[in-house]
Amino acid sequence: MISIMQLSAELRWFWKDPSQTKALEEWFVGASAHGSEAGGGGIRIDKYLAHPGQFEVGLKIRGDNDGGIEVKGLVSQATGQLKASPFEGPIDTWCKWTVKGVDLDAKSLLVTRKQRWLRKFDTTSGGAAEEIPLNEKEKPSDGRKLPARGCNVEFTSVTLPDETIWTTLGFESFGTLLTVESDLKLAAAVLAHRNPPPIPNGLLASYPSWLDQLNRS
Repeated sequence: MISIMQLSAELRWFWKDPSQTKALEEWFVGASAHGSEAGGGGIRIDKYLAHPGQFEVGLKIRGDNDGGIEVKGLVSQATGQLKASPFEGPIDTWCKWTVKGVDLDAKSLLVTRKQRWLRKFDTTSGGAAEEIPLNEKEKPSDGRKLPARGCNVEFTSVTLPDETIWTTLGFESFGTLLTVESDLKLAAAVLAHRNPPPIPNGLLASYPSWLDQLNRS
């Protein structure tokens, strides 16, 4: 069974040295700059298909996905440019869907342990981004329904099987092909006005591209 395809615009950084992003993590997770703490913070195990040379399609078994495989494919690379200092870089367009009833060879999977903090923005109005307060389960803490159009911004610590720890900051908007790029920019503009620290030099990459580079190293 295949789920409905979801479109997104995305921009992501990775850092191999967690000490580089300590100030960024404290700013992102804490309430002082945002009015509320970031949601999430729990531990999740995600498994990725480790396929050398593949950076346009990613396959993932999400920790809470009940056996489904999340498939993610690149629609268009560098469709736009984010310029909301310090958040700057090329924006890619992706689509993803979940397939059930398909198995992946366990030997080809990279098992990661993640701790993720999330901020979610509602951009339904099209003119501004409103942050939705989230609880530890990444659900709205004020009981509102999740929007069909908006942007997720996450800060995640990713531990690899050899106990190497990477950190990543990612913008991932959701909605229609006509709105996802502008909605990412709306969310970034809000965060840019909350006095973020400088973004350390990192690897600008999607998860599939990052995994490909891990396989090459």
